[in-house]
Amino acid sequence: MGRFFIGFLKRVNFIWILFFCLSCSLVERDEKIAFLETKHNIVIDSSIERIYVFNERGKFCKTCFNALAACLADKELDDTELLLINNNGNFLNRERFLNKKNTSLIYDQRDYSLEGLPDLGILYLNRNQIDCVVYVNPQNINQIISEIQR
Repeated sequence: MGRFFIGFLKRVNFIWILFFCLSCSLVERDEKIAFLETKHNIVIDSSIERIYVFNERGKFCKTCFNALAACLADKELDDTELLLINNNGNFLNRERFLNKKNTSLIYDQRDYSLEGLPDLGILYLNRNQIDCVVYVNPQNINQIISEIQR
């Protein structure tokens, strides 16, 4: 009986350990990331570490918007980067970005189409979770551009 009981405890402990390990590895998707994927059909896999966000329908510094757009238009994005543009044609020439790798162009007339995201900013991701949000503004635009160009 003692052996049976010890064997039973080992199996129970193994099941609990397995359950605990599986639950730790299953990371829930960030709600804003899930919103982008479902509402705008954008695929954001776990390799993405940075999402550059441009929302022409929002409020932003136009000089910063143009400077960052010019910087990213010339940059070849790698597999860890995604460029997300909500474009209505007022500020950004979409032709520069149509065939650009890792770029998603959205044409949505509603002001809330990127609700909860910066109108001009960078989302830093860690395993499909938003780790940090940087809002681009006149105080940090030069630093951001120099970091992107490295």
